[in-house]
Amino acid sequence: MVLHRIRRDERSKGIGMAMPEGKRAAVSPLRNDIWAKLAAIILPAAAAGLMALATHAWATWPAPFWAANGCAVVVAASLCRRSGAVSAALGLAIALGCGVSLMAAQWMAGGWASGPIPALANGVEIAAALSAAEAWRKHDRTRIGSFVLLFAGLLGAATLSGLVMFAGGADALFWWPSHAAALMVIVPIGLAGLSPEMVPQSASRTCNKRARMAELAILAAVAAGAAAILWLAPLPGVLLLFPLALFAGCALPPRGTALALAIIIGMACFSNLTGHGPIEDAATLQLLCAALVASALPAGVLLGQTRGENALLRRRLDEKARMLDTVDEGIFRIDNAGRWTMLNAGWERITGYDRTASLGRPVVDFLDALGGRAEREKFIRLVRGERGLITSLHTIRRPDGETRHVEVRMQGAFDERQRPIGLEGHIRDVTQSARYGHALEDAERRFATLADAAPVGIWRTNARGDTLFVNSAFKRMTGLSDGQWEGSHWITAIHPDDFERVMADWKEILAAKAPFEAEWRWRRPDGEILWVSTTGAPQYDHHGRVTGYIGINIDVSRQRSAEAQLADQSSRMQAMFDRMRLTGSVAADDLTDWDVIARQLRPTAAPSRRWSRPRKSEAA
Repeated sequence: MVLHRIRRDERSKGIGMAMPEGKRAAVSPLRNDIWAKLAAIILPAAAAGLMALATHAWATWPAPFWAANGCAVVVAASLCRRSGAVSAALGLAIALGCGVSLMAAQWMAGGWASGPIPALANGVEIAAALSAAEAWRKHDRTRIGSFVLLFAGLLGAATLSGLVMFAGGADALFWWPSHAAALMVIVPIGLAGLSPEMVPQSASRTCNKRARMAELAILAAVAAGAAAILWLAPLPGVLLLFPLALFAGCALPPRGTALALAIIIGMACFSNLTGHGPIEDAATLQLLCAALVASALPAGVLLGQTRGENALLRRRLDEKARMLDTVDEGIFRIDNAGRWTMLNAGWERITGYDRTASLGRPVVDFLDALGGRAEREKFIRLVRGERGLITSLHTIRRPDGETRHVEVRMQGAFDERQRPIGLEGHIRDVTQSARYGHALEDAERRFATLADAAPVGIWRTNARGDTLFVNSAFKRMTGLSDGQWEGSHWITAIHPDDFERVMADWKEILAAKAPFEAEWRWRRPDGEILWVSTTGAPQYDHHGRVTGYIGINIDVSRQRSAEAQLADQSSRMQAMFDRMRLTGSVAADDLTDWDVIARQLRPTAAPSRRWSRPRKSEAA
């Protein structure tokens, strides 16, 4: 369901139904797109017509450059950035509009090559040149081949227009040089100067006031050098314009190179027009301008792209270095000579050594300080190209005297041809883990000592019931030694008469995961039988899951023997009571009178005692 939001100002204006925001927002880009297409058709046509009128206005210099078509192609290429059928239709409309505009301009100028044939030739030339410009823009502009295709396409566009003029009966040899030179000069410079793609992303972000001032200074130097060459040097000295243009291409970004070329070519044309320069022939001027563009512009564009890519690469490397500096571990790289070549800030935090001072130093110095001869031998083998991984634990002393426990891991690094180029790895501070480990070992050692001193058997199992630990008292009770009680081997000491009962109870306890108590007999290897009372409880982790069981075994053999003796004496006394009741020596009512019972039992018990002194009761 689409929710419609009605604005108060629309209600106040009497609008009966509000338009959804999504639809209202979609109308504006559509209208803007229509206006952009109209501008892409009208502006190149207007530029072509005005440039044609300006060219005809210089009656003394109409031939060297026909700039109208080149300007139209540049304007159309900068406005039309679509692809496919839309671009083809728009290009055709631009070509037709430019043809009509040029025909009108020629009629207004009167006489010179006026008529529909030149207009058709200009339209074909603009369409073909626009196609070449679009192909160049879609191609990889960092390659020389893209410029070769561009210049070939522009020459082909001029050739097509010359063929149209030749078919119409006009002088194609007069037409072709002027149009070809204009396209070769104006279109590449315009594309490089007006295309936003020619500005590297890194350059646009890092450009500052100082860089702009440097570019202006270079452009001023180029203009001064071109003026000196064109007004002071003889004709062979014009060749100095080529190194000047190449200097601009090397020192300036692509747009700056295009502007420098425009300045040089404009000054050359002005010197030819005014007659103050060494170039008097129109064909020489055309060849010079085209050669300058063909040599300097590709170099400038390629160098600009390279500078942008290098700046982007440097920025990414800086970002990578900053990210590595935030890592707690010390990350390093070692060359084939065994020297540190890269260390992050984690190296300083862990080892306490300055990484700037450590770079270039041999790694074996650090390994010798660790005292690890075996690690040093492995390190040497890895540097020589052996594949593998070194993982070792060490204790180091920082320059401030603090002791740290570190884990060093390194492995061989190889290039795309699988040639060894050094090592890479990291150093991790495990001081806290080592302290926890030592504390755990101390706790386990104290527990083992306490357990061995306990008179009762202590045992511990995992969640499956496999025995993991027993103390010395447990071993003495069962008669099992190390290697005989581990896992489930302890059940071999259970008395055969108690085995089935004990195992059934143990399985039930493991399934219930509950505390338990039980008694059974151990049968030692020497045949001795011991009664034990077992009490145990499950152990839980921080998630509440059972991780095992712990319990104790108490030797109750004496208790069991005492209970047996007591039961025997009780049965004998009961038999005596029964005989006394049957013989009638004691009345039934007196069986609860303990004095009567004692008098009856005294004659029986008295002979069992051997008294050495006379009996006072009998003397009395």
